Amino acid sequence: MEAQQFEDDSFNLWLEEGEAMVQELAEQGETFATRRIQANLTKQRVLVEKVIEEQKRQAEVQAKLSRDIAHILTLLQPQNH
Repeated sequence: MEAQQFEDDSFNLWLEEGEAMVQELAEQGETFATRRIQANLTKQRVLVEKVIEEQKRQAEVQAKLSRDIAHILTLLQPQNH
């Protein structure tokens, strides 16, 4: 969970830095470059969000598999009658 929080914080920091760069270019009148960078940031944001969602999905699948394996192992333990 801490790793996920670190990834989320890093992603948010990356977005903030990108937005600051775009804002600075916009203030300098770099409209074409600004629009291109903004489009690239948006594209990257979407891709990163998809990766994060896939990682969450895989973590859920892994957790379910771990629970299933634990259950199977308890069923395989010898019973004392």
